[in-house]
Amino acid sequence: MFKTTVPGTTDGLPFTVIFSRPDVYSTTPFGRATRACPAYDPKRNCVVFLKDSWHLDGDDIVPEGHIYAELAASHVPNVPHCLASGDVECSPHQKTQTQKYSWCRGACQKGLEITPHIHHRLVLDLVGAPLTTFASSKELVQAIHDALIGELYPFI
Repeated sequence: MFKTTVPGTTDGLPFTVIFSRPDVYSTTPFGRATRACPAYDPKRNCVVFLKDSWHLDGDDIVPEGHIYAELAASHVPNVPHCLASGDVECSPHQKTQTQKYSWCRGACQKGLEITPHIHHRLVLDLVGAPLTTFASSKELVQAIHDALIGELYPFI
């Protein structure tokens, strides 16, 4: 079991979760190393959804947690509530360093522009189920319907 904190709560306090190692098997050597799993929230004594990933590190990038907050403020239906979200900034190891070395003598392609990334965590109040676990086709169609309502809001 692992215990971690997630920054970015509305009260300014760190959000603590406990989780087991996510089962992630990447088939490619590149990507954003996104891992997601159920986690235990000891403060509320319930299961939450933890997403751990690396996103582009730039001033024009809107963090995922802010998007969830905007959706909630607009009363968009069928969208989970974001409990905590933020970049992990406790260590310089939480930001990629590769972009600093593109001009080094051993670089394969000198001057290659490499976009920096930063470690990010997100906690949602809703834990979904795999699409293969529905009890009936009606339940599957209802889930797709609810997702479309959230996606198409306010156009419906």
